[in-house]
Amino acid sequence: MRTQFHPIAAVLLLAVLGAVPVEAQPGASDPTFDQLDVGFAQGNGFRGNVRALILQPDNKVLVAGSMNYFQGTACNRITRLNADGTLDAAFSGNNPPGFNGAVNCMVLLPDSSLLIGGAFIGLPGSSTRCVAHLNQDGSLNTDFTTMNIVSGTSARALAVQPDGKVIVAGQLSTFLAPNVNIYRLHPNGSVDTTFNAGTGTGAGQPIEAIALQPDGRIIIGGIFNTFNGVPCGHIARLNTDGSLDTTFITGSGFNNTVEVLALRPDGRLLVGGWFSSFAGAPVNNIIQLNADGSVDGTFHVGTGTDGSVHSVLLRVDGSVMVGGAFNAYDGTTRNGLVLLNTDGSVDTGFDPGISVGTSGPVGAIVERADGKLLIGGEFTSFDRVSRGRIAQLHADGTLDHDVFRGTGFDQQPFALAVRPDGRIIVGGDFISFSDTARAGIASLYADGSLDTSFDPGTGFLGRVTCLAVQPDGRVIVGGNLYEYNGATIQRIIRLNTDGSGDGYFDVGSGFDNTITALALQPDGKVIVACPNSYFNGQPTDGIVRLNTDGSRDATFNGIAPSALSLAVQPDGRILVGGSGLRRLMPDGSDDPSFNAGNIDNQVYAIALQSDGKVIAGGNFSQIAGIPRRGIARVLPTGAVDPTYAPTGPDQVVIYALALQQNGYVIGGGAFGHINGISRNDIARWTPSGDLDMDLDPGSGFHNFDQSGIISRVNALAFQPDGSVIAAGDFISYNNIGRNRIVRLLTGCAVGTACDDGMASTINDTYDANCFCTGTSLCLPTQLTTTADPVISCGATNLKFNGTSTIAATEVPGANKYQFRFTNTAGQPAYARTIAFPTRSFTLTPWYTKPLKAGRTYNVQVHASFDNGATWCDYGPSCTVKISWTPLAPFAEPRGFEAAFTEEPTELLLYPNPTNGDQVRIQLSGIYPELTNATLDITDLFGKRVMSTTLPLNDGALNTSLALPGALADGLYVVTIVTGEQLFTERLMIAR
Repeated sequence: MRTQFHPIAAVLLLAVLGAVPVEAQPGASDPTFDQLDVGFAQGNGFRGNVRALILQPDNKVLVAGSMNYFQGTACNRITRLNADGTLDAAFSGNNPPGFNGAVNCMVLLPDSSLLIGGAFIGLPGSSTRCVAHLNQDGSLNTDFTTMNIVSGTSARALAVQPDGKVIVAGQLSTFLAPNVNIYRLHPNGSVDTTFNAGTGTGAGQPIEAIALQPDGRIIIGGIFNTFNGVPCGHIARLNTDGSLDTTFITGSGFNNTVEVLALRPDGRLLVGGWFSSFAGAPVNNIIQLNADGSVDGTFHVGTGTDGSVHSVLLRVDGSVMVGGAFNAYDGTTRNGLVLLNTDGSVDTGFDPGISVGTSGPVGAIVERADGKLLIGGEFTSFDRVSRGRIAQLHADGTLDHDVFRGTGFDQQPFALAVRPDGRIIVGGDFISFSDTARAGIASLYADGSLDTSFDPGTGFLGRVTCLAVQPDGRVIVGGNLYEYNGATIQRIIRLNTDGSGDGYFDVGSGFDNTITALALQPDGKVIVACPNSYFNGQPTDGIVRLNTDGSRDATFNGIAPSALSLAVQPDGRILVGGSGLRRLMPDGSDDPSFNAGNIDNQVYAIALQSDGKVIAGGNFSQIAGIPRRGIARVLPTGAVDPTYAPTGPDQVVIYALALQQNGYVIGGGAFGHINGISRNDIARWTPSGDLDMDLDPGSGFHNFDQSGIISRVNALAFQPDGSVIAAGDFISYNNIGRNRIVRLLTGCAVGTACDDGMASTINDTYDANCFCTGTSLCLPTQLTTTADPVISCGATNLKFNGTSTIAATEVPGANKYQFRFTNTAGQPAYARTIAFPTRSFTLTPWYTKPLKAGRTYNVQVHASFDNGATWCDYGPSCTVKISWTPLAPFAEPRGFEAAFTEEPTELLLYPNPTNGDQVRIQLSGIYPELTNATLDITDLFGKRVMSTTLPLNDGALNTSLALPGALADGLYVVTIVTGEQLFTERLMIAR
């Protein structure tokens, strides 16, 4: 069984039968697509936070923290990287089973062995706790044991004395002296009882940092207010025997946490953390003290940082590299990383751009001999390019793209669409593609390479869930979106072909909740699924229709409170999937002729067959009491098609469907078998519902092995050559590395009948190059020169009062005509196209780009056989002249309005759907100083059905939550608030 939370479905219906090279196995990965992508999570860095870095003399780097994967390869909390950033396979610490808790700190010993501290216990082959000694190759030194340390505690700082004894501190207890939090160990790991810290800092008041002076005295910092009963304000100095050194005078000390200590050669001390005063005087998060504990007045921090300091690197020249969770230092913008001169001022020659942004703090810094920097922490990006908790920088602070370079997408796409010119628009949760910043949206050429002419700037804040491409190439984008390229938006925007925002598409204050699906009508209007949302301050009942200018279509009044998927029929009726399947009339009213009955779970995808039958995909197991797992076909009346039963008892979740003209359908989602036959996340079915054995995905899609992350296909799209693009959450396909996007070959036979997807051709067959081509039905058309029905070519005195008709010569079989108006020579540049289902129309004012009275225009016409999906060539040009009859007034475009923005979610719920008993909650990216989170569960009407407080541990939430037994089956929204952070995710209950 495969269980996971659902995305908002990406749905595709295309009437295309593909063509691929004859020698290629249908279902094979196309190696010519995005040839730079090596897959296997290349560029994702670490899964889990980095807490410590050490640069070895041979330029290799030791990395420790809570991480368990690096670039898709397992590593348990500690690993070693080669100088080029690749994993050092000779380091045995990479290999599981390894440490069962985070490694927080490390010390490289003179013999190149390694001392580590953390929250681990019971290592394989050893009873050591919290502190361990590793040999040079990463293997455990079993002669070193710390079994006297009590389980459940954590080492957070280490220092090694010249005599080999080890100072260890944190939130620690031993069986002999509980809750002292600092101890000294002999070189074999046993406790040195001659080091007596008395009661230490006490229970619940951990020590976070140690600085060992040359004279053997020890400076400690952390989350404590006393040492051995003496007030000390988060910092103290101890004598060599563990007693408090009363000559280190800091007054009332700090008012909050000390995270890091860095001792200069001259005895001065840099202190960083999360504090706002020292000895009663204001100071923000960083300060330099003299050797006696007084403030060093020569080091001026000004207003300090506006967020916590987690790491400090003292450079040879005396300058200081500071890392943390801040956005500015002394009024200068520096996101998480700043270089200070010896006097505390900002070194303006080091500019890391937006650096780690808000993606997480920098917790560790080391410098290579060539001046390049390695930084580690909790961040997931650097300067808008994906970097998973580790990055290498040039000496000037810019990102080094040669190390940890990403390929493919760094996170999962949710939506795909192919533009008329063949380029691929991809939307989702990602922030970069092929190591180039592309937050939430990217345009790719047909071969999978990045289309740099489409520039989204800083891109989206939030998740893109759905796309709709217009015939002119512009793209409507929907999701949980708050910002695009620095401008506030409200969940929806239309983009021009170059990626800029289209100001003519004005939604006013927009939507106040996630848009789950979009469907474009032939007339250019767009259907928007928006559960539990308002539009421009007015309720939507879950679905609205927008005019081509972004305004609400008042003639449409639909009700679909749980809509997740949409499809528009040729007759204008609208299919809506969600917690059921229904059909609306073109005006939004319910279609009484369609009744699918009860569906026990969600419909995420809809595909329309040419015969009016409907294929639905989702995570349901029955429709109207008839077993159908994940995919079903219903008749035009909504009744289940009894002849179509594509799945058996296997659990199948379908998120995307792509329908071929011949009735074959490709389904993508999250599943492992179809009727007992291995099919990992993708399958193709015949028109009768049988599994198509010709399209063989081999081992299919995979994600991080044994990591709890299940692969999934979220979106599918056909290219003009018939190959299919699949996108989702995966790092390989059929054992070939592919980071979250892949092109699959679908098979062809030379000379056999096919359908190129164009209604304007007949007698289609595969050619020698395996392209589907046919005889064109296109004929040139132009404005009429005879009274058929009127003479239009050369017409003058045309009016806007409903008396003037413009017509084109007939193209047999065409079902749409497009008229293009341009200014004649000597007039201002102007171009306007408008399409009609017939070859004639009555001239009226247009809302956008209206015609001007008194002007003469060139007019060309071309025809379409597929309602505007493709067009024949334009015919000859004719002129028409507009009379001086005044135009009717029209509304001016409205400007964007500012609105509140929130951070994108990092909340994971599983299993999802759940049976209603309990749900596992995982949440990262929380400010580490917070201890509790508030959880609310609301239904789709906003009613709160559960509220509780959950404990946080080291910036993360990982717990099981018992759900109220009275909750009915359906969709709920889980909201978690931690301090100023807000996280949301959907939860489905299905018994």
